[in-house]
Amino acid sequence: MSDETKSPNEFELITRLKTKLPTNDSVIVGAGDDCAVIDAGVSGKWQLHKTDAVVEGIHFTRETAPEKVGHKALGRALSDIAAMAGTPRWATVTLGLPDGFD
Repeated sequence: MSDETKSPNEFELITRLKTKLPTNDSVIVGAGDDCAVIDAGVSGKWQLHKTDAVVEGIHFTRETAPEKVGHKALGRALSDIAAMAGTPRWATVTLGLPDGFD
């Protein structure tokens, strides 16, 4: 497969997207680092924002207990927040579920 037709890896995709994303003065660190760093509007206070997907067939199997999937997903995000010397205060969960999921 030639370089022109292969799928970009994560970092190549981020580099491509960054050129198309709008900028904002409150964003201290944007896409491409462990977490986004956002000016909280209070002197010396920043917020860290992190999103990370765990995908069936790549990070876990269909047979994996839901609790283990959640633990893995949260652990990945918490690890990145720790890498930025942050203190986690809340979490947001995003689920992509197949049709017929109960």
